[in-house]
Amino acid sequence: IDVSSMTVEEARDKIEDTVSLLENGSIQIRGPEDKQIWDIAPYQMGLTVDVEKTLANAYEIGRVYDNANEKWVRSGRIRGKVELPFVLSEDQEKMKDLLLALSEQIWIKPQDAEVMIADDDSVSVKESQEGLMLDQEEAKKMLRETVLKASDRVIALPTEVIMPSRLTTEVEAMGIRRLIASFTTEFNASKSNRVDNIKLGCDEINGYVVEPDAVFSFNDVVGPRTTERGFKTADVILDSELVPGTGGGICQLSTTLYNTALLANLEIVSRKNHGIPVSYVGLGMDATVAYPYIDLKFRNTTGSHLIIRTKMGYNTLTVSFYGDSPEDVSIEIISNVIEEIQPETIEERDPLLGSGETEIVKEGALGYKVESYRIVKVAGDEVKREFLYLDRYNPRHRIIRKGYDIPLTDGFQNFPDLKTLMYEG
Repeated sequence: IDVSSMTVEEARDKIEDTVSLLENGSIQIRGPEDKQIWDIAPYQMGLTVDVEKTLANAYEIGRVYDNANEKWVRSGRIRGKVELPFVLSEDQEKMKDLLLALSEQIWIKPQDAEVMIADDDSVSVKESQEGLMLDQEEAKKMLRETVLKASDRVIALPTEVIMPSRLTTEVEAMGIRRLIASFTTEFNASKSNRVDNIKLGCDEINGYVVEPDAVFSFNDVVGPRTTERGFKTADVILDSELVPGTGGGICQLSTTLYNTALLANLEIVSRKNHGIPVSYVGLGMDATVAYPYIDLKFRNTTGSHLIIRTKMGYNTLTVSFYGDSPEDVSIEIISNVIEEIQPETIEERDPLLGSGETEIVKEGALGYKVESYRIVKVAGDEVKREFLYLDRYNPRHRIIRKGYDIPLTDGFQNFPDLKTLMYEG
């Protein structure tokens, strides 16, 4: 637009139509795959022509400001044509809202590759997918440039690829190909506190990945069993007796995990049996834990990654390991009682019982010494028999009360009912 030899007012009139076109003419915004997203006028996105500043810039060409007389004066002859762009004014809030809206239209969340385990225990890999986001700074630059065009007002939005955190090749390299071991125990579903404690422990372990040669620590993964973390009071074994304690039932999870590790032919780093037999596995098959002193630890010796999955049914707990191991290798765990330990009988004298009367306070139970072994078979033939542990389970002593006669002195002859006296204190 040639505004030479014009006054400011004349130039304003001459550019009026062009300014209106630039501000109100539609700009077509297209996204990925040339998909049309929007038609929008510049003024709607907060971009308008600053007419006064544009004219002032043009008027300054070939002039200097005379401060003494407070006016512009010519400074010399202009040789050749001078081109000046229109000056744009930006409403930053409107532009910010537009870029945010465009970002939402463009945004594609990257998808990490992951191992998928079906209900039938089959394993597959969900492939990773690249994400997409708007390059806001470049988009803003393109919008400003397009506003100044009288034609070809089309923008292909600039985008940036977002790479997923885990690529398909990385997950495939983990070597998780099939179910390699699984073990199930049963519990009493009516003991709700115990069930809730088991579930809390399962939530911490489920989906946990053990790297090759890494050591899994039950206490590190499950953490302290405290009321602050939601664990409840249920029976625990303390000094060979069942007593109420926070986190009771968590040992069933550690025991189920231990047996799964045995069946996966992993190296057991740390394990301790209970002081007395437990109901959910046979002798020599249990693994107690007590934070932070007694831990269950095993090493992943498979050469591939392991994924641990836990599953609770109405009254069952199942722990499964997924990874890779030779399919013709099978594992069998056996335990043998090598000694039965007889309980002692402890007699307590009770003057409230008659002479010769007895009362059983607690039934005794046998203790045991147990050896456990892991048998490795290849194609059905035994190739290795590994000694695991020699466990001792303490006997539970039999406690009885016996009555006896108390000789009365002359001073007590006036009390015919000694039992009543003693009951009343």
